[in-house]
This record gives sequence, structure tokens and C-alpha cells, in this order.
Amino acid sequence: MVLRPELQAKAQREIDLIVGDTRLPESRDRENLPFVDTILQETLRLTPDIVL
Repeated sequence: MVLRPELQAKAQREIDLIVGDTRLPESRDRENLPFVDTILQETLRLTPDIVL
């Protein structure tokens, strides 16, 4: 995200649109945040929790 500030801004816009500024995003919001979900999935792909 540091290297791609435009992607960070896009994710922030999506969160602001769906969640607003009165609360933090929750797991139940995930289905309504497709871009943020994509970022999360890519992060998990690049740095998996379990090493095989």
C-alpha cells in the first residue's frame, strides 16, 4: 500500500462508502467490500500463515 497510494485511497473510499465514519469495519462487512477483500486475499497469498 505504501508503494501504491492510489490503491490505498481506493480502499479507503470503499470503506467510507460502506462503513461510514461512525464505526470500524467488521467481518460482516467483508461481502460488501470487494476491493478491500481482494487486498486481504492477496496479502494472505503473499504471506501465508502456515509454511508447507
